[in-house]
Amino acid sequence: MRLTEEEFASLCASRNLHVVVQGGKPSKLPTGPGPMMAEEKEKKSPKYRNQKVYLYKSGVAVNEKDDRLGQIIAVFDSEREYKRCLELQMLERAGLIHELKRQVPLVIQEEFEYRGSQVNPIVYLADFCYMENGESVVEDVKGFDQKTGKHITTEGFNLKWKLLKARYPDRLFRIY
Repeated sequence: MRLTEEEFASLCASRNLHVVVQGGKPSKLPTGPGPMMAEEKEKKSPKYRNQKVYLYKSGVAVNEKDDRLGQIIAVFDSEREYKRCLELQMLERAGLIHELKRQVPLVIQEEFEYRGSQVNPIVYLADFCYMENGESVVEDVKGFDQKTGKHITTEGFNLKWKLLKARYPDRLFRIY
């Protein structure tokens, strides 16, 4: 189930909830004369320009780690994933979905032995898993390309997604 921004706002208003997404683009780190220390080096830009969101125990969510804000309780790979988590939490509170879980490991291939060596299992980490209308849903959040009208995925993701569908045919797989 997807919510439009209007539906999301209406659901927030009906439940007397106020959602604030804080943060913005990270500021550039200082570059003075002389060699830079390891912690001062500028961060490498993410491949798809997504920004991690750090959720603190106080309820504050920002795009940069900040020791002054206390303990980090969750890290999201993108703002889109964080917003989707908020939507799903609201849907769960509204009773439309239940058993919402985040970062659920799903085994694609069990570990095995090959020519005397142990090969590690192949595990996919699902962004979200939940129950909706008696059906188990596995959801992954991906960016959306407006030009092509498709979600931005990699060849590796597409392969894992197909293998998961074959291994877990009773589950519904969604890209959001």
